[in-house]
Amino acid sequence: MRKILWIALVFARPSFTLAQQPFYTDDADVTPAHKVHLEIFDEYDWLQQSQRPHLKQNTLNMRINYGLGKGLELDLDSPLIAIMNDTTASVRRPFGIGDTNFGIKYNIRPEQGRSPALAVAAYVETPTGNSRSGLGSGLTDIWVYGIVQKAVAPPLVLRINGGYLFTGNTSTGVVGITTAHGHVATMGASIVRTLTRRFDLGTEVTAAIAPNPDLQRAQLQFLIGGNYAITEGLTLDIGVIGGHYVASPRIGLQIGFSFDYR
Repeated sequence: MRKILWIALVFARPSFTLAQQPFYTDDADVTPAHKVHLEIFDEYDWLQQSQRPHLKQNTLNMRINYGLGKGLELDLDSPLIAIMNDTTASVRRPFGIGDTNFGIKYNIRPEQGRSPALAVAAYVETPTGNSRSGLGSGLTDIWVYGIVQKAVAPPLVLRINGGYLFTGNTSTGVVGITTAHGHVATMGASIVRTLTRRFDLGTEVTAAIAPNPDLQRAQLQFLIGGNYAITEGLTLDIGVIGGHYVASPRIGLQIGFSFDYR
């Protein structure tokens, strides 16, 4: 957890914006042209009993978004993972970099009147993590999903994602579906309420399912969390996670920071 303190490098003068973190459901917005948006979070998960010998996992992740203009955004993220195993495991505490994501998102249109905002995103995850210790999947993932976003009332924003993983799996370390080799349907929905100019609070549900869910191929988790704007452009993001099925954590805590460079 102490590693996230390095966000003290935020010495630029960012502008005010609330983060999409801690929610996994993506928003339809993209980073403005030639600007950088940075998100850092640490998530500590207590795993399902059926995940033994894996007991817990800590994931420190940094995500960088760069705006290309004309509704396009480039994304890059790579986690640092620590897995806590029981005494039956040959390696008690595997630690190292996980698999690295490269993505692009396109905002098809902004919200206009009764019409929702629409966007589409595509990601390729490369197997940079050690698959023998569980830090990586050993697979190349290709994932495409669509985003619908609508302000259903002045303080409430609804976001819905629906996607398909053509190859690979949804795992980050030992969290997620690890037994599938593609053909995974993903979905997510969040609703976030603006309580004050600085504080948002919301909830979400995310899920994934692959053929034959009896073989650790189903994932379902819930999150309650929000963002608090500390200064202009710098937000504190906190979430509490609860999961069902072996591919989801039993419970998890997430804390992070998001900021924009202008």
